[in-house]
Amino acid sequence: MDHLFQVQKIELKIGFNKKLLLILFLILFIVLTLIGINYFKGKEKNNMNEEEKIVKQLYIDLCDASINKDMTLLNSILSDNYVLVHMTGMEQSKNEYMESVETGELEYFESIHESIEVNIDGDYATIIGKTKTLASPFHSGKSWWRLRQDLEAKKIDEKWVLTHSKASTY
Repeated sequence: MDHLFQVQKIELKIGFNKKLLLILFLILFIVLTLIGINYFKGKEKNNMNEEEKIVKQLYIDLCDASINKDMTLLNSILSDNYVLVHMTGMEQSKNEYMESVETGELEYFESIHESIEVNIDGDYATIIGKTKTLASPFHSGKSWWRLRQDLEAKKIDEKWVLTHSKASTY
């Protein structure tokens, strides 16, 4: 009888150890998968070539210049035929947008970039920027907006400029 009891004890220990090993293996698998995903996400962000970095900076400069009311910078990064399409569908030319920023009709206070995707095809580029923005558009009151901008850029005389932007939320 003692021998039978010891065999059952050993079987319980082996069964318990298998379950514990399985749980530990699953935890290790999940942790390594998450590490791998974050590793490759970081690689994608850091593997931008110089052209992509320049185009990405256009979006950052657009946000910063709009906050700082830097008309010189805005003038240099927006093409003469630049058009901004607001989420309401209203369109503004380069001059209309700059005037709205300068007068405070469109007032920007802060931006936190969550993601900026850049795709380049020859002398044309697209940018998708997702940014938390503290703003007061058209005197609507200061609040945080989750703004997505789908932008187009073009390389003109060896210089990248923004040609079009469509705003929405995300």
